[in-house]
Amino acid sequence: MYFIQVLLNGLMLGGVFALVAVGLNLIFGVMKIVNFAQGEFLMIGMFVAFALYSLYPTKSATDIYLLVLPAVILSGIFTLVLYLLLIQHVVGHDDRTQILLTLGLSFFLQGLAQIIFGSSFHAIPGTMHEASLHIGKLTVQEGPLIAFVVAMIATIILSFLLKKTFWGKSIRAVAENRQVSSVLGIHSKIIFASAFAVGGILAALGGALLAPYQYVYPSVGSNYVIIAFLVVVIAGLGNVNGSVFGGLFIGIVESITSGYISIDLSVASIYIIFLLVLWFRPEGLFSKKGRVV
Repeated sequence: MYFIQVLLNGLMLGGVFALVAVGLNLIFGVMKIVNFAQGEFLMIGMFVAFALYSLYPTKSATDIYLLVLPAVILSGIFTLVLYLLLIQHVVGHDDRTQILLTLGLSFFLQGLAQIIFGSSFHAIPGTMHEASLHIGKLTVQEGPLIAFVVAMIATIILSFLLKKTFWGKSIRAVAENRQVSSVLGIHSKIIFASAFAVGGILAALGGALLAPYQYVYPSVGSNYVIIAFLVVVIAGLGNVNGSVFGGLFIGIVESITSGYISIDLSVASIYIIFLLVLWFRPEGLFSKKGRVV
């Protein structure tokens, strides 16, 4: 029974990892940009949810989640503005330029959040921090459970859109070959903008789902973006669907290490898995060579 509890905890944890990593991998798969500001998009989602709660406090714990949709919409608009102002100008440039820009954007967004909200830890008041369900001898915290379910629904919808819609097929075409897709009449600039916005929205969604039960502070995104990068490499660069399994896998590894060995070694175990994947299967656990998005 203890193992099942540990497994459940890992899945709940991995849900948000998967959401952030899917967005990161979508951006890389389509635009070939490694977005170091992805964690800050999660932070923006958390702060927008926190700000909305401060303006419109809800009466019950679950009503907090009514703020998730407006938080994601506002974060998505902000992400798109950032793309139009900055990111679109480095698409197709060398890796150094892109890395410097996204790193600089990451620091800028952290600084901006610190100026607006201060460097203190903030929390949305309510019972979601401790609320839990009891199923027999198993205990499931409600906040992580809601985040996991919504994250899985969001990734399933994204997978459907990528496979079944014109937008998704256009994204896959641009990811495979930008020049050929342009000949076919696909506007790569629109595809890049939409892919970047969706990648940012997924991270912001993860942040808005975390906000009801975790502390909100300017550097919170750094904790998740490092894990997201490890998930992306383990899953395979450009492999969006693999990022879902990679996120859940990493969540389970961290939970099992915390539950059976030591919580201090939980992050170290992820790095060990990361090094093993790089050594034995550098293309990723869930990826085929040369295949993206």
